[in-house]
Amino acid sequence: MIKARAMTTNRKREYEQQAAETGQPVMQGIYSIDQTEYIIPDPIVNGVIKKNAYGNADVFVPSMIPKGATHLPQTRHGEIARKLEIDHAEAVTGFEFKARGAIPVIKGVLVADENADRLLEAWHEFEEARIKREDKRRQEMCLKMWAKMLKGLRIKSRYWLNTEDSRQTHFNGSMSSAEFAYSRATP
Repeated sequence: MIKARAMTTNRKREYEQQAAETGQPVMQGIYSIDQTEYIIPDPIVNGVIKKNAYGNADVFVPSMIPKGATHLPQTRHGEIARKLEIDHAEAVTGFEFKARGAIPVIKGVLVADENADRLLEAWHEFEEARIKREDKRRQEMCLKMWAKMLKGLRIKSRYWLNTEDSRQTHFNGSMSSAEFAYSRATP
């Protein structure tokens, strides 16, 4: 209960009159009785997860997970569950409010208890394969960067060899390239 706020002059006079009669300010309930009850979803039957109109399951607090279901909060479980043809629902754990709209925050999936172990095993296999692919890609990129650097060094060494030869032929061997560089650096 909170102190009631009047929006109109008539309502304000009414609240002041009630406060004068009772000696206490007029109080107003924040929520109705039916809004203060816990949401307890129906239990899972035959491994079928109940979904809302958007195909998700609302899991704002742990008590909203139905009996017989498991919440797996890791990423990519939905993708693997689709491949294994396991009934699942993406878990909406909250909302993000930006750009004058509410965007649902989806973290993991809800699956039946009997399918959770199978899905976790498949997820571990998928993650191992993903890590191997990323390592292979990273290794290939490193090799390409090394090859590029070596090509650049080869080009640079060829350039300097050619310029060294041209300097020596220009001066008919009277001055080395180090002496030439020194003579150019000093005024």
